[in-house]
Formats: sequence, structure tokens, C-alpha cells
Amino acid sequence: MSILKVQNQFQHNMYIESSSTCQLVPRKPYKPRCEHYKCQPQTEIFEVDSAPNYHPTFEVILSDEAEELTLGLLNKHDEEVWASRQVFLTGYKSQEANSPQMVKT
Repeated sequence: MSILKVQNQFQHNMYIESSSTCQLVPRKPYKPRCEHYKCQPQTEIFEVDSAPNYHPTFEVILSDEAEELTLGLLNKHDEEVWASRQVFLTGYKSQEANSPQMVKT
């Protein structure tokens, strides 16, 4: 399924394009690094998927006032396995004014 089709199906979420270059070990736990924001789930086991696109693993819940955040990925020893990326959120308008924004990663 193309990225555009996924974006159309999940219009209430914001798609963030970023480098996915990292070495993950199948069946090992990972957790997002996102300071000052709530992520769910807190940890997840990485599974290899043969599909052309990976499904979102983590959700980052932001306030409507958020203008930027830093995302990264840690292993079970809190070592960075995906270098943190700064993400600017300006210009994005939530579909519902009173609901928090969700970023799928």
C-alpha cells in the first residue's frame, strides 16, 4: 500500500517523514525517546514484516500547542539505536480543535 493511501486512511494522524536507517534486531524490545510527551506503548517487540510498508508501532501524544519535538529510539539498555531527530510541527492543524495530536512512528 502506498504512503498516500495510508495518509488518506489516517487523516486524523500526522505523517512525519524521516530517515529510517537503523539496525533493529527481530524479537527484541525497543522504546521511543520523546521527552516531555506521552508515548504509547512504552516498549514494543520489533517484528520483521515482509510488507512493503511497516505499520506504525508507537503513538506520540502531543498538546495542540506543541511546535516541535525530538524523536529517537532506544534499546532495552536505554542506548540510542535510531539517532534522535528534531521534528517541527508548525503549520499542522488538528482535525478536532480540542483533541490532542497523535504522531504515529
